[in-house]
Amino acid sequence: MSRAAAVWYRGLLLALAVMLASALPALAAGLGAGQEDKQVKDLLAQGDLRYSLGEKAEAVEIYKNVIDRYPMSPVRNSARLRLGRHFFAKGDYDVAIDHLHKCAETSKADDEVAEALYLIGAAYFEKKNYEKAFTELRKVTSRFPGTDYCNRAYYRIGEAHFQLKDYTRAIESFRMVGTSIPKDDPHMQKLAPGERLFIKVDDDDLRVLARQRKSITVEVTAATGDKETVVLEPVGIQGRQFVGSVATRLGKPKPGDGTLQVIGTDRLEVVYMDAHTGTPDRNVRRPHPIEMAHDGQVSFVDGIFLNKVQGVALERKANIRVVDYDRDLGDARDKVEVVVRVKRELPRDEKEVAAAALEGKEAPKKYEIRDEVKLTLLEVEDDEKGFHSGVFTGAVDVKEGVADKADGLLHAQQGEVLEVEYTDPRSIASAKPIVVRDEATVVRGMLNPMKAFDSQIRDKDLRLRTELRVAGALTEMGRIYKDLGLRKKAYEKLDEALLECGKVAREQGAADQKLLEECQYLLWRIYFEKDDPQAAANVCLNLLRRFPNSEYADDALMAMAESAQKQKQYGQAISLYRKLLTVPNTVFLPDAQFHIAECYEQMGKEHPGNYEQALKEYKAVMDKFPDSRFAPEAIVKIANFYYELKDYPRAVEIYEKTLRDYPDAKFVDLILLNYGKCLFRMKDFSGAAAKFDNLVSHYPESEHVELARKYSEYARQRAAGGATDAAADAREGG
Repeated sequence: MSRAAAVWYRGLLLALAVMLASALPALAAGLGAGQEDKQVKDLLAQGDLRYSLGEKAEAVEIYKNVIDRYPMSPVRNSARLRLGRHFFAKGDYDVAIDHLHKCAETSKADDEVAEALYLIGAAYFEKKNYEKAFTELRKVTSRFPGTDYCNRAYYRIGEAHFQLKDYTRAIESFRMVGTSIPKDDPHMQKLAPGERLFIKVDDDDLRVLARQRKSITVEVTAATGDKETVVLEPVGIQGRQFVGSVATRLGKPKPGDGTLQVIGTDRLEVVYMDAHTGTPDRNVRRPHPIEMAHDGQVSFVDGIFLNKVQGVALERKANIRVVDYDRDLGDARDKVEVVVRVKRELPRDEKEVAAAALEGKEAPKKYEIRDEVKLTLLEVEDDEKGFHSGVFTGAVDVKEGVADKADGLLHAQQGEVLEVEYTDPRSIASAKPIVVRDEATVVRGMLNPMKAFDSQIRDKDLRLRTELRVAGALTEMGRIYKDLGLRKKAYEKLDEALLECGKVAREQGAADQKLLEECQYLLWRIYFEKDDPQAAANVCLNLLRRFPNSEYADDALMAMAESAQKQKQYGQAISLYRKLLTVPNTVFLPDAQFHIAECYEQMGKEHPGNYEQALKEYKAVMDKFPDSRFAPEAIVKIANFYYELKDYPRAVEIYEKTLRDYPDAKFVDLILLNYGKCLFRMKDFSGAAAKFDNLVSHYPESEHVELARKYSEYARQRAAGGATDAAADAREGG
């Protein structure tokens, strides 16, 4: 080698050494990081194992150890998420929020961030801090659409609005639940016949229409000829999403009837006309294709091909049903094929059993096939739709004996297993054929055959109780719908409740008369919720006539009287309240007496002569029910009457008694204000100022604070002789 070549070679080695020296730390760091991540994951797996075994305290310590020992590892966010879940489940929401916030801030995994933010919002919801819950849950709906956490967040938002009694927003949020679907979800491209097709349009250009609560339409067309126009209504808070739906069913096309008639292999096209786009184009056609598909099911069933069975008797038929709506291929009677086989369980290998037991599992069973036949099932005719049911049935004889491949029967022995196998060529879940199976045990002798029967309960009282509970549940559903503002749905449920209740009401000879009494009360509730006061009154009177000592009578009378009072039908309300006063042992006596006085007071605004009667009724509350919650308010009402009559000493006496006897009354601030005004009118300016100051200092949240402060200032001026009586009267305002 020449000298020049040797120098060049040494230079090359030196350069390579320098490059290698600079690369080694980074390489070592990469290897170290990879090794560290593996250690963290192993530690996390140990924690998960402990947690699943119920050793939660030990698991929590492991998760905390991961966070402390590996502050740079991204896996620690998984530990924080686990701690957040744990403390959330325990109800320790503040600790949960702390861990979840740190996970959401540092994690790079979208699923971790989405879950963490959702749990933070859910924790604030459980703490009843709804404003913070809204903030966190809205992060989920805006940042992670198309996830299950988005749907859960909409539900929590709706629940929060419901708790705040903001039913309109609650309904908007509830309607958004289920509209968050991943773009790669097979349900976006496939639909089972018979299911409703839900359609959502998301377009910023629609905000104006949403604010005006106007609807839009889309066209849905089936390849076999049906066509429907679907109305979409605005939903959600953002004002850019419109949602609607249309029912589908197997059958012949009937365009324009509000239902899409399809066959099992149909193709749908939903078309939205986009009026405004980001280009000069207008009214751009936005199509969305959907294929009909259904996940097939196969079962051994009873003799009427309705209910699934677990056993098949020897010398009887094995009845088989396949439900697969996408196998309805047209108007003709379609068919499918299944394979039915007889299997005998083989003894299990002891080593496999022991190995599985060590892992906490059960060794799989093994079988030998003893007999097998192919069976063709025919489509069941639907009374309304012809051969468009998508339900296929058939049967094969099960004989005791040895297999004979040629006779087309199944030969089995007691205790063996029948298996039916159906290959579903078209499904929602997969683009490839799916095999579904069902099993039944072979038994000796005849199974009691299933009989078709209507629901008949022999015991009359049991039937009445059942019907009454159904009516009660329907009534509650109606009430909830009514509270949500869904009046049409509410009345539908209440009408159903009336039908059920009517069955009980028509009974005359029930052994348990208590059920009939309860039925009368429930009937009253239904009419009351249906806003039919006349019918409710009639039922209530009937209840009182038939069951004069009914425990439900006072409840019904009270609700009717309150309703009449709210509708300003004071005469009717007073009559009902007085009727309530005659009901023995009712808890509503103070309520009724106080509301009678209120009614007379309201009537006094039109006819002042009623004020005197109101005063008497309020005194009756004070005298007859001094320990009731209405007593202090009645006393204040009496004092206010004396104030209006300018009998200030009498008013002061009553105010003083109220403050002494009822120091925790909810309207002490108003008592102090009126007490001060009385003293002012009596020229006790210093005493008046003291009462006003008492209100300001002890009840800073009162709506009367500012007025009391002004009154106090002016009362002090009067005490110092700084104003005339006439000016004072004008300033005090009566």
